[in-house]
Amino acid sequence: RTDRDLRRPFSSMGSELSKRYAVEEKAVGCGGHGYLWKVYRARRKKDGFECSVFVFEKALAEKRLKGKPPSMLKQVIEVMRRDVTCLAELAGVDGAQLTKAQAPGLAVQTSFKDKMFAAASEKIGATSITIASATRRCPAGCLQLMETFETRSAMVFVGERVNGTIGNATKGEGDFLHPDDADWRNAELTATEIARGAASICDALTAVQAGGGARPKVHLNVAPESLWIAKTGDWRLGGFGFALGCDDNAPTVRPPYFQPNDQSSFLETNPNVPSGRPRLAYAAPEVTSAPQVDAKADVFSLFAVVYELLKKEPLFPGGDFDSAHRHKMTAAARVSSYGGLDCGFAPPLLRDALSRSLRADPTTRPESSAVRGAPGFHTPAVRILAELDVAPHRDPPTAAAFLGSLATFVAESGGGQHDGADDDPDGASAFETNRSLRVAVVPTLYVAAKAHRGALAAHVALVAIACAQRLEAADFRSRLQGVFDAILAVESDHALRVVVDAAELVLEKADAKWAADVVTAAFVKALRPPTGKAKKNSRDPLYDVALRRLAESTTLDALLAKSSIANPKLKSACAESLVPAIGRIAVEEAHALPLRVLALKAMACTLERPSATPPDVLEKVITPALSKATRTVGGQPALAMCVLGCFDLLATRMPDKIARFVLPALTPMLDERALNLKQFDMVVARVETMLAKVVETRRKQMGSLNPAVGTKSTATVGTQQTFDYSKTLYDDDTQDDSWVSNDLRNVKVPELKPVPLAVPDSVGGDTDPFALGASLPPTSSSSFSNN
Repeated sequence: RTDRDLRRPFSSMGSELSKRYAVEEKAVGCGGHGYLWKVYRARRKKDGFECSVFVFEKALAEKRLKGKPPSMLKQVIEVMRRDVTCLAELAGVDGAQLTKAQAPGLAVQTSFKDKMFAAASEKIGATSITIASATRRCPAGCLQLMETFETRSAMVFVGERVNGTIGNATKGEGDFLHPDDADWRNAELTATEIARGAASICDALTAVQAGGGARPKVHLNVAPESLWIAKTGDWRLGGFGFALGCDDNAPTVRPPYFQPNDQSSFLETNPNVPSGRPRLAYAAPEVTSAPQVDAKADVFSLFAVVYELLKKEPLFPGGDFDSAHRHKMTAAARVSSYGGLDCGFAPPLLRDALSRSLRADPTTRPESSAVRGAPGFHTPAVRILAELDVAPHRDPPTAAAFLGSLATFVAESGGGQHDGADDDPDGASAFETNRSLRVAVVPTLYVAAKAHRGALAAHVALVAIACAQRLEAADFRSRLQGVFDAILAVESDHALRVVVDAAELVLEKADAKWAADVVTAAFVKALRPPTGKAKKNSRDPLYDVALRRLAESTTLDALLAKSSIANPKLKSACAESLVPAIGRIAVEEAHALPLRVLALKAMACTLERPSATPPDVLEKVITPALSKATRTVGGQPALAMCVLGCFDLLATRMPDKIARFVLPALTPMLDERALNLKQFDMVVARVETMLAKVVETRRKQMGSLNPAVGTKSTATVGTQQTFDYSKTLYDDDTQDDSWVSNDLRNVKVPELKPVPLAVPDSVGGDTDPFALGASLPPTSSSSFSNN
């Protein structure tokens, strides 16, 4: 029954709220009194903002209270409604609007027909729902409410993204044990995480005691089900269903929930069953023994939870008290032993605050603001964790400085230098585990990458790379790939440069399809020309990093391997987009010589890998680029030699198309004046080698030829010899004309006579006018008129 209740499709949202939020169907946690609030992950449709939807279904409370008097159900519903009301006041929700939003839940149907009609109308979304919205942020440490409404069957409010409660994560309480996230299932929180959470709750208690924009209150139920875990692992104070308001001049309240002298009244000890009263397992001794209590009772309750998290056993043996009388008789004695409670087991950063906050006498117990000032809450590790929540909302210079320190801290804290709590007074060991990166650091990076219109993207990228060096591939794919998506979505050359520079690491741990799409697109984006009024060389530093990585075989091989795994039957994006981008930089004369050399080296790496340069890319991209490169060498011998090396690779890849594509593009380099003799000889050697290969290939294709003819170059055959050879081709006595048809055998082929050619003065008498480079006068067509 419980599993079905938690996993069934979400049905209590209402049509208006469902239009604005995409809500997951499976609950991810529960909390509040009796763990009756079920929490669903959600995302705001208009901007993708991550949030949570909290749902209290009244039918679920009715099932859990089966056999109890009806008044108990009404009491529990009122506790849940007061919880929403207090959160709404802290968030600045208008009182009149809140009353109107809660009106459907307060309406009473007088007949069975009215109840059936209301239920049917609510099911089809025909009821009129008023949504009350927040107007400000809640005080620090309090659970942020954004919107709320109530129907006849459920209460709903939208709040910040949470991962359940401390009771879910550490005690297994509630109907949901967070099976889809191992980090919050039977979690063992480090002392640094606990200190950071306790500090946030101290801030919240101080704000609530001061009013926080509303009437001052005493919480009275700081317990594991009231402490929500935020997206970054910090704690948020909720569960205000038992909070009581007090006056500024008299900050005390009289709790009406217990009758200390009534020994026959027993309380529900199962935390999953609502009792309509706070849990005495975490209540201060004065709650059941003094007529008035103040906010110091909440400090005791908070550190009763901290005590249990640190020692792995409850403060009061036996768990929840089954009566207020038992609590009155044993609670004070438990914590008022000689010298106070022994907290020697606690880590140094929490030992002092724990021993002072668990004193039985409230007059000697510090207030929340005083506890917050304890040295343990201001160690570097705790301060870094505490800053994670607010850093994206700081001004950009402050946030950038924090992210820079965080990147260094993450990179340097992965060595496991601490053996125990006493060896780690500052709590730095919390960052030695990858869990702290997964639950605290990475969620902050996703928010920070989008903050301030992407102004922090480059600094976020540095922290993301530091986390990637430590996280396993599975964690990288499930948590960090989304962060890199957010970083690369920002138009920031600096951020792009950081990611491209670490491409080898990213490719090693990334999913194949994601790497093929995103990392390739990042390189293409890094090599694109500047847009707008930017100077042509404004992106040269980015080009330099990207081309250096591509010129390294490891990075390019990893990129091609991921592409082949993701799309084995399709042409890779490297061939379609990346190679043309490399060629563009190689041929542009506006770029500096070192940059063009790097581009040609990267092109050479792609030529050595057929998957990067298939035949059509060789013909349509590489060959035109190299042809243009020979014309834009600009007197740079180093550039000319790089171009020559690329031609070598191109000839190897296209042996049957050297004459058509390679030689025509290469021969202009013979006229490059900047080459010295040795370099010129290298070019000549390449041309001769390619030409010889062409001749050899063509002869093999054409079959055996006349050896006397085949041994001579056409450049050394004189004019008369040429005509003589042509004559032999048509001599009836020397040629076999069996192939000539009967109709053509009788046709006499005219005899061609050589035409005298004028030899220019610059050409010697023995120079063959048909030799390469000789100047020939125009031939008149009248020379053959008689023939």
